[in-house]
Amino acid sequence: DTVVFVEVKARTTLAAALESVTPRMRHRIAGAARYFLAKNEKLAGCALRFDVIALAPPFYWRHLDNAFAPPA
Repeated sequence: DTVVFVEVKARTTLAAALESVTPRMRHRIAGAARYFLAKNEKLAGCALRFDVIALAPPFYWRHLDNAFAPPA
């Protein structure tokens, strides 16, 4: 019953990947989520979650569940 929107960022370090999800980027992701939900009315009652997955070479990763709340 949850729709999860996942932003995946790959950079040279995990810190750089996480820092790349800026307030502006979060705003754009939330806008894309609103558009998606408007086109898929059957999902209107579902809970929303915004996750971030950060990747860095060679095989480092970090998954942040519920990384941010959508901007109002």
